[in-house]
Amino acid sequence: MAREVAQLAFIKLWEFRHTLTDTISLDTQLFHIAAGVFIDYLRREGVQRRKVLEHREAQPAAEAAPDGLLEASDHLLSLTRSLPPVRKRVFCSAAYRAIPTKR
Repeated sequence: MAREVAQLAFIKLWEFRHTLTDTISLDTQLFHIAAGVFIDYLRREGVQRRKVLEHREAQPAAEAAPDGLLEASDHLLSLTRSLPPVRKRVFCSAAYRAIPTKR
């Protein structure tokens, strides 16, 4: 998570480099960018977690997951969290929308 947030903060710093000012130290500006990126990251994680919980609660008891499927789902969720941001977006969009990964 820390690597992903740091990577996103530096990407945002590069994209908005024209807005940097000489009156404020670069460390301070980078800290503010990183704080915003971290807050956004936590919000996205919370939304994803709520969606997963809502989906699980929406399943009737008769459609309960077979043995091991729930554990595999949790494992897959933890693995996707460890992916770099771009790969994570590609994987999640392909998985949730049933989009083929080969284009």
